[in-house]
Amino acid sequence: MALSYSAWGAAERAFWQPAEIEPRVAFWKSHLAGYQRIWNSLEGADTASGAHQRMVSHFPAELANAAREIARRSGATLFSTLLAGFQIAMSRWTGAEDILVGTPVANRTMQSVKETMGSFAGIVPLRGRVDSGRSFPASVRAVHQASLDCFANAMPFAELARALGDAAVPGHNPIFEVRFALQNHPIPDIALPGLSAKLRMISTGTARFHLACEITEDGGQLEVVWLFRPKLFAQAEVEELGRIFQSVLTGAGRTPEVRLAALTH
Repeated sequence: MALSYSAWGAAERAFWQPAEIEPRVAFWKSHLAGYQRIWNSLEGADTASGAHQRMVSHFPAELANAAREIARRSGATLFSTLLAGFQIAMSRWTGAEDILVGTPVANRTMQSVKETMGSFAGIVPLRGRVDSGRSFPASVRAVHQASLDCFANAMPFAELARALGDAAVPGHNPIFEVRFALQNHPIPDIALPGLSAKLRMISTGTARFHLACEITEDGGQLEVVWLFRPKLFAQAEVEELGRIFQSVLTGAGRTPEVRLAALTH
């Protein structure tokens, strides 16, 4: 029998005891040690008010298929391949080599919760260091392994922020400022007598992060939704980031063993 939402909450609280949390906190303190926010200079800036601006682009099926092939050859996932490309693009766009994003994950740690309807998403920080001398497939494999380690140590985000001493302040998210997500679960169409409808993922526009890249598999192609704070970034700047991201994936698909330095110059 599936748990009710309130029963799930009680069971989840019971699961996250100190013996379960402490080794995960130790992992995160080590994994995130020394990280410097990309936009530290924005601390104290008035970024809290207003909604995100939303921009949509599409990566063609040919590019999406090339990314899937790189993932297959690298023994990784499409998510890891796209994240590797995004980290490289972010590095070129910002000049930073240490890129940290947050990604949503299903928060269903117990078998009974897997049978419960409703959203149980959590957020996991993923950190990547861009090494220009590394090949793209090697970067994909590194991202894939790091992601597996981070997912294995996932814990309630509020507990993680508290353990790291990183409290939320107006206009700034704890720990990370960039969200990256891949939605690749089929979203069914709805057919009722005299009515048909299509379900689609769409952002509320709430400005929780400085920047977000949310990708959805849409048939053969990839729909890329960019959400950003217009007080921080002009649309032309985010369009340039999107072009860099697409260029990185195009170059990697054309020459799989290419070094990152050749993808970012």
